[in-house]
Amino acid sequence: MRGTSLLVPLLAVAALGCGKKTTSFHHCANDSECAANQVCFPDGCGDLAQGLRVEIIPNAREALYAQDFVVGTLANKQDFTLAGPSTIQGAVQQLIDGQIGTAYPGAVSIQALGESTLIPGVVRSFELGAARTTYVLPVATGTYSLLANATEEPLPPIQLDSRVIVSLGEAARADVLFPSSTSLSWLDGHLFIEGLPPTADRSMWVQAFDPNTQRPLSQRALVNSLGQSDPGRFQLQVPRSASNLVVQASPVNSAALVPRKSFPITLPPIGPVILDLGPFGSAVTVSGTLRTSSGDPLPGATVYLEEEVTGGGSFRTQTGVSSSTGSFSLTALLTAVGRSATLWAFPPPESACAILSAPVRVIGPGDLGAFFCKAKVQVHGLVHLPNSADAVGIQVTAQPISGTPGYPLPSNLVRGVTDSTGLYTLYLDPAVYRLDFVPGGTRPRTSRFVTILGELADSGFKPVEVESVSLSNGRRLTGTLYFAATAGTNSPVAALASIRFFRLSTDAIAPASVLLAETVSDQSGTYSVILPAR
Repeated sequence: MRGTSLLVPLLAVAALGCGKKTTSFHHCANDSECAANQVCFPDGCGDLAQGLRVEIIPNAREALYAQDFVVGTLANKQDFTLAGPSTIQGAVQQLIDGQIGTAYPGAVSIQALGESTLIPGVVRSFELGAARTTYVLPVATGTYSLLANATEEPLPPIQLDSRVIVSLGEAARADVLFPSSTSLSWLDGHLFIEGLPPTADRSMWVQAFDPNTQRPLSQRALVNSLGQSDPGRFQLQVPRSASNLVVQASPVNSAALVPRKSFPITLPPIGPVILDLGPFGSAVTVSGTLRTSSGDPLPGATVYLEEEVTGGGSFRTQTGVSSSTGSFSLTALLTAVGRSATLWAFPPPESACAILSAPVRVIGPGDLGAFFCKAKVQVHGLVHLPNSADAVGIQVTAQPISGTPGYPLPSNLVRGVTDSTGLYTLYLDPAVYRLDFVPGGTRPRTSRFVTILGELADSGFKPVEVESVSLSNGRRLTGTLYFAATAGTNSPVAALASIRFFRLSTDAIAPASVLLAETVSDQSGTYSVILPAR
């Protein structure tokens, strides 16, 4: 029967106090909970070879990107045969009078966004800056969505309806077909900032989007600034079939003191299209102070404001950093009547302070006051060796993987080390985490999923004791990375190639694959890695 370990040193018990909360991992904690031939993985007990996937990057500098493999029967020596480059390629054409015409002569950028087909959750992105009439884009194996953008004329971006699947060494075909000019129409209008055309220091972008899918229906276009012909004018080329769209206006310079605003438009428009950001007013300087729950200054926190402003737009200030006294200063716009702004403060990773969000209103220049952050959840746990001895000096990292209701997803990886009793202490914001225990040497990496809930206490959250975990025994796996004879490489082996071993996860909350081990091959293409074993 599973249960939370009570073997916590007296000092830890005293630190946690009677208000402590205990929590378990999503699945098993130790190999002893599994069958004799199974290992405790983050998503539960299982056989090592089941769901084992390998990603190998032979040489990205030579466009030999990631290649993925399924490992069936696992032997102590596992060689891999690598293919040559994988690509997406095709013709770039344009419809003429409803028929596929000649090759499109203009320059086109191609972007492929996707993930590994065999290792879900491993995201991949590749881009080709300029192509004409045809293109060849080297990529990793995987499944991709393709986006093409004409860079010499304002044709709407093209996103292929079907996804492109790329296999080892394969040249996957995906032709790009731009619409004919007769199927497009011009959206001609003017954008003003408080009744006046944009100035050069407050130049603006506009772009049309589908109101339901947020798919771009036009390229991004510059609004004519003051001093240019017909200041304030913009033109967007959009599909004639579109009946409704949203024009999003945003400043070219992210530091400009101008809001963003979205304008719904029905096509064809009745009369001139006149857009105005509204009377959002002048910028003001506001200040404040960040303090810990005990009243001490909180230095080094990243601070910014998000707000709705008069006129219906939205504005986010530039980020600031709190000083050694906890003080900060931001340049903001006035908050719209009946609305509130949100002050965000993200303490440095080593701080015991939790992420802070507080409602404020900017009604003019001045001091917003003092803001007290709650203490993070103090998380304790014990790590044991397979023989039940204390695991001393083990690296422990907490990787946030999803948020919990009412709290933002943290962005920082939190690190710690077990002490002389095998105890680790981490200060975490409420979230779902993957805890990684990395002993090094002949011990394999051990990972567990855990949800840290924020149960409020007087000055923050109640401390949490996580059930103890035992490291797995290690199994050394070696092998050589060979290139296939058809790969077209100068060497028969892949030297200095990156190798990562993953396990497919069945956890409903956690990512679909979990890293088990990683290494790099030597000059002879040979690698060695430690995987968990019983």
